[in-house]
Amino acid sequence: MGCGFGRGALALVPYLTGRYEGFDVDAERIDRCQKNITPQHPNFRFTHVDVFNDAYHDGGVPASEFAFPYSDDSFDLVFGVSIFTHLLPDDMEHYCAEIRRVLRVGGRLMFSLFLLSPASRAKLAQGGVVADALLENDQGDYSKAYEKAEDLIAYRQGYVRDVWERTGFEITLIRHGNWPEWATGEREDYSQDLIIGTNGGASSA
Repeated sequence: MGCGFGRGALALVPYLTGRYEGFDVDAERIDRCQKNITPQHPNFRFTHVDVFNDAYHDGGVPASEFAFPYSDDSFDLVFGVSIFTHLLPDDMEHYCAEIRRVLRVGGRLMFSLFLLSPASRAKLAQGGVVADALLENDQGDYSKAYEKAEDLIAYRQGYVRDVWERTGFEITLIRHGNWPEWATGEREDYSQDLIIGTNGGASSA
């Protein structure tokens, strides 16, 4: 999800003998992947999707209505870097449902995002441009840092856990990154939080 210029795909090229499918709202990035990766590695395929995002793509279907262009139970792994940092709650919950649809039972999912936990909130309370914005724009289950919400969204950790478990995923790991230090201006580079799980095959939705 959100394959961009194919950074994740290229990392998998030496190892993956199965099929890789990537999609992104950025047509230029998909075009580059199709021209530079697929000809040498035909099992790596890339699809442009016309999905609206206030920060990245002006037009297309609402993210809350977007159906992933793949059949049910197609994949053993679904992953994305900083996808949920650019999706509002309805969109994020719909994407989770689509992930469950295309992911085989027992398949794994892995995503990086910004999680609001007691520890990260305590750090944000120290102040900083992004930190102050996140605390000032707290919507309960999520917070936004900029005027266009999809530029940077942080989610309450308990809410993300609830959505994943309600969708039918079993969370196996939550590893916290150092992004709050970036938000307070203490560092320029940062790592997001990482959440890993499996498709348990059951949903309460």
